[in-house]
Amino acid sequence: MSYQVIDEPQVRSWGEMIIVNPVLILFAAMIVPMFVSLPIYGRFWMPFAWLALNGWALGSATLKRELITSVLGLIAMSAVVFIPALLISSGVVPFSMEQAQPYIAILLMGALFFLLYLVVFPQERSYQLYEYLRRGRDG
Repeated sequence: MSYQVIDEPQVRSWGEMIIVNPVLILFAAMIVPMFVSLPIYGRFWMPFAWLALNGWALGSATLKRELITSVLGLIAMSAVVFIPALLISSGVVPFSMEQAQPYIAILLMGALFFLLYLVVFPQERSYQLYEYLRRGRDG
């Protein structure tokens, strides 16, 4: 007789080769852009893509919620940039884009790390369960 934990990750057959701790992805999102300039605004979307691949390979129990949060977060971060630019260009606010740019950058980075937090820590629960089950299986 066997049992299955309801939140037990359903690891893909090839997934064990690429699964990493999602907290490492969060740290990489913080540290890598200090040393490398990622193309096509990769600083903002690459961590979410990596988390999506990691969650899919892991068989994360919260994968659907993680993907929805990632997509809505990318839309929200785009709004953080485009709405102030639209308001400034239309003359609704009396600032220039050069004056507003540092504040927009701070908001954007705050939104990025908050959204990464919302994706990383639900996936972390599945990862910890995966590690526990793997250790039990490996001896």
